[in-house]
Amino acid sequence: MSEQMVDRTAVTRKLPVALSHDEQRDLIQQQYVAEADIEAAKAERAENNKAINRRIADNQKKITQIKRDIAAGAQEREVACEELRDYARNMVSVVRLDTSEAVEERALTPEERQAGLGFGRTEAA
Repeated sequence: MSEQMVDRTAVTRKLPVALSHDEQRDLIQQQYVAEADIEAAKAERAENNKAINRRIADNQKKITQIKRDIAAGAQEREVACEELRDYARNMVSVVRLDTSEAVEERALTPEERQAGLGFGRTEAA
């Protein structure tokens, strides 16, 4: 009779195993946690998209204004001016100090006319 030789080696394989009730409950809980995390990630992505969209829109507005300034050859800036009240002409003029150009002209208001006549003024003692 011939002798057969058998080698035994321990191995593992992924195979189906019936779940206990506790294991099923734990897996359901893990599923709920994963689903909640997906919803939180979607909300976070939506907030990030809003911030990115605002950033893009702000830069598009900036580019549009820059193009307008370049095309006009001028840019709106704060400029020192002087307000002149001409009571004889009943007019108020605003004049740029850098170019002496009148940039605004309007009629005196009734309050300004009274102030020019000395009514409503308090002199420092």
